[in-house]
Amino acid sequence: MHEARRPRLLVLTQTHNVWGGIESWMSDVLPAMAGAGWDVQYALAWGAKYNVPDAFRRRHDYIRHLHILDGRVGTPDRRQRAVINILKRVDPDVVMPLAIGDALPAVRQFRQKGGGGRLAVPLHSLHYGTLADILNNTDIIDAIGVVGGLLYRWAEEALSGIGTKIYWIRNGVRQPLKSMVTRSSGMLRVGFVGRLESEVKRVLDLISILDSLRAAHEPISLAVIGEGPCSRVLNQALTRFADFHEIRVLGLTDRDRLYREIYPELDCILLTSAQEGSPLVLIEAMQHGVVPVSSRFLGHAAEGLLLPGLNSLTFPVGDGATAAACLKRLANDRVLLTQLAQKAKSSAMVYTMDSMKTAWTQMCSSMLWIKPRAPLGNSPGSQRIYGRLDRLRLPTAVTDSIRRVVGKRFDHGSGFDEWPGSLNTDGGLERRIGKRLNEIEELSAAALYKSHELCADSWASQRE
Repeated sequence: MHEARRPRLLVLTQTHNVWGGIESWMSDVLPAMAGAGWDVQYALAWGAKYNVPDAFRRRHDYIRHLHILDGRVGTPDRRQRAVINILKRVDPDVVMPLAIGDALPAVRQFRQKGGGGRLAVPLHSLHYGTLADILNNTDIIDAIGVVGGLLYRWAEEALSGIGTKIYWIRNGVRQPLKSMVTRSSGMLRVGFVGRLESEVKRVLDLISILDSLRAAHEPISLAVIGEGPCSRVLNQALTRFADFHEIRVLGLTDRDRLYREIYPELDCILLTSAQEGSPLVLIEAMQHGVVPVSSRFLGHAAEGLLLPGLNSLTFPVGDGATAAACLKRLANDRVLLTQLAQKAKSSAMVYTMDSMKTAWTQMCSSMLWIKPRAPLGNSPGSQRIYGRLDRLRLPTAVTDSIRRVVGKRFDHGSGFDEWPGSLNTDGGLERRIGKRLNEIEELSAAALYKSHELCADSWASQRE
């Protein structure tokens, strides 16, 4: 007798960002699915400059069955044909794109030509372009897994009645490996862990926070862990605080070191983000009894993890002076710090690694019992003129083949340009999505801050 074919999952991923929240999630969930009997195969994006499969593979040594998405020519048509070729080769039961916008039109074309494979879309961020892509492709998406409360509430409302199954699967983290090292005196020990970029993570807000603390004569010990496009600028700016604050810049650090050497030695974890799906760094730190001092990022209230005044302190996004005041308060009130730490640890207990792994496996397993949804229409084709060949109005397959032969490449400015995470070009749709997300969050925040009787300004005035 022939051995039964294992269910096959094809994961499509960018490779320009080697490590971050999504990549951490991958390293936890996907090997667990392989251990549960899934044949997990990976298609890694390849670009002319920024997306490098070999570098990504070295960081993710659990990857076994590997395919390459050759998008070096740099046009949408070439990227989508690369995805379609892999779909034909692998014949997956479930397709899971991670920050690969071209996957959606490629799956549509694949199904229109008789291909199968259920489409499972994990939603880890509040990126408006990604959410717009979801709305533009509801007819082919079979299931969506969301990691955050705001995402779940938005998806339930926006996708109501269309047949796409929505799952809220909380992020999960490992249990601490080492007990927290407590100190009753000395400088407050603060950590920043994350991608060093300014648009979403707002890492450069650290400068105004440190300035405000110096003006308040409150030195802290700050450990900065991560890397990103702002690494050089941040490192240069931090040097001017060396005579007052104790600052360590540790670069990208693996999770074992975070758990053994970083989290147990912190009093507070500092988050400055403008928006988050469900920030793993807060959950990991809170499991260790580290107190969050967090921006009121878009999504913080609907998630329900942070309880300001009970397990954390929060400040308006971009308000370095208020963030510094929160840190100063904890530095001078160790009793409050201890109380918040105890509550932080208990609050994070529901975010378990086992429940996360099980839920994602169960979601994909349940999809095996449904038929892939049939496309109701075509994706809009790319109208962009990349060069003289496009003006000849030849089939895109012909023009891109010529470019490959002659070695023509397009000079993209970033990894997201080479392999975009989203394709939506309707700015109006993105604005409507952003407006609705903010409305949902404001309702959640009003209830949250009222229930915890925060004094000072109201939520509305704090956002101004």
